Amino acid sequence: MAFDTQSYWDIFPPAKVRVHRMNQCGIPIDAAWLLQLRMDNKMVENKYVIFKLGNERYGLPIESVERILPVQDVTRIPKTPKMLLGVFELRGSTIPTIDARMRFELPEAADARNFVVILTEEGRCALRVDIVDGILTFEESEIDDNTSLIDNRNDDMLAGIGKRGEELTVLLDPQHLVPKAMKNKLAAAA
Repeated sequence: MAFDTQSYWDIFPPAKVRVHRMNQCGIPIDAAWLLQLRMDNKMVENKYVIFKLGNERYGLPIESVERILPVQDVTRIPKTPKMLLGVFELRGSTIPTIDARMRFELPEAADARNFVVILTEEGRCALRVDIVDGILTFEESEIDDNTSLIDNRNDDMLAGIGKRGEELTVLLDPQHLVPKAMKNKLAAAA
């Protein structure tokens, strides 16, 4: 199946996507798999990449996840917030890395096994997480986005709570995972 360049840019407006390399159809190579996924499946709006920090489960919309990697060697950048672990090289691009535990104000742990590379308005960045647990699809009835906890929050990174049986998953908004105070530093590092 051929890729429709216009469909890609409808999904990801050029102002919000930092393009590194294009395929012969003018679609960023790193995102071509996502477009194919959207074309093969009806929509991926309620599919989430699930990761864990300790015993807690978090979910990112699958369309915001570029790739999942084992933990990489990171080069620390002097005089940056502790949350910004540094940068690593991925296929010729420099990817800034945020410690998800520090972002969520959780205790430190030495058990991080994965990086989740996400697409944000500032560009690509990686989250260091304990482990990626898989992909879940939530029905609309399984997502609670009207709780008082979320409505009264001071931080827009929370998008809802996914409920599957007895398990709860905190659903995140990838556009707000980078704290406002760090957005310029992240854009400069990318």
